[in-house]
Amino acid sequence: MSNKLISAEEVHKKDMKSAKYRAEWERGALAREVSELLVGYRVKHNISQTELAKHLGTGQAKVSRLESGEHTPNLQTLKKIATALEIDLKIVLHSDKNSAGHKEVLLAA
Repeated sequence: MSNKLISAEEVHKKDMKSAKYRAEWERGALAREVSELLVGYRVKHNISQTELAKHLGTGQAKVSRLESGEHTPNLQTLKKIATALEIDLKIVLHSDKNSAGHKEVLLAA
């Protein structure tokens, strides 16, 4: 039996070979992206979750849930984030993941 430690990246790479794991990973992609966006914004502007919540017009608990990366925001929340952070919200719809053809929707914030 080997006691060799492997990195989280190596574990993830191995786990991505499983269709079930990969589907769950992809399902959580939006939540992870929003989490990284909000945390990055707070770090860049040196503000607390409470201050960001005021900027978004919501409560600190909601910001905390979004930053956890465990909760997928709805479209209304995404629009609110885009407006408050002055960023574009772009939704890309794919009919086939392997297809080059897709539709993009840019929601003006």
